[in-house]
Amino acid sequence: MGIDLEPIGNHNIIFEGKSFYQLGMEIKNILNNITISNLKYFYSYKLDEFIRNKDRIDFNKAIHLIKNTKEWIFRDDEFGIDDFNEFRIFNFYGPSDLSFYFEENYITFFDPTFRFKYWFYWIEKIHRDEWRKYMCQIVKAFGGDKVIYLPDNMADASKYIDRVDILKFEEIKNGLINEYGEVNKKLDQFDEEDNEYIDYYIDNFEDINWSINAPTDEFLTHY
Repeated sequence: MGIDLEPIGNHNIIFEGKSFYQLGMEIKNILNNITISNLKYFYSYKLDEFIRNKDRIDFNKAIHLIKNTKEWIFRDDEFGIDDFNEFRIFNFYGPSDLSFYFEENYITFFDPTFRFKYWFYWIEKIHRDEWRKYMCQIVKAFGGDKVIYLPDNMADASKYIDRVDILKFEEIKNGLINEYGEVNKKLDQFDEEDNEYIDYYIDNFEDINWSINAPTDEFLTHY
């Protein structure tokens, strides 16, 4: 069984004293005022993904959604009011089939849906940076500045990611540093041949070159 990547990002939105719809609309309005600079990349990527998996999904519905979804929405039938009161969590869906959980103490990204090792060792830098740009734009719109990459099967993960006894983002970050030590490498410096085990990684996005964009013409070559 593979190990998936689980990215969580920080934010400064205050949940206390706000109703489900009041808070949901606050987050939604911020999201819908963001211009995600590389949204075209994800539109092409997701369409290509749907095409390659058309035998396993409701293809027409998937294509309709990705072509017609222009705004971010939060749903009250999945992680709705009752779940908000218990877990302090929203499920947001947006353009190009992007989605994430907006939680009281951090944002949990569903995309990219890569394996943990693939993210560090095998993905091309130019494509990884497109996903980093997306996460960076989201967290910075909400006052955040970093994302932590975790393996979804992390040993004793409940100390850091637990719906019942939840920690704040800074507590998670400090706990990881105290337990596993600081990671001083840049993302591009990890080499599978070094046989180095990666426990976690904190990305502050400082080394992204925003002037370089991944090509999208390699997607949708048959659509």
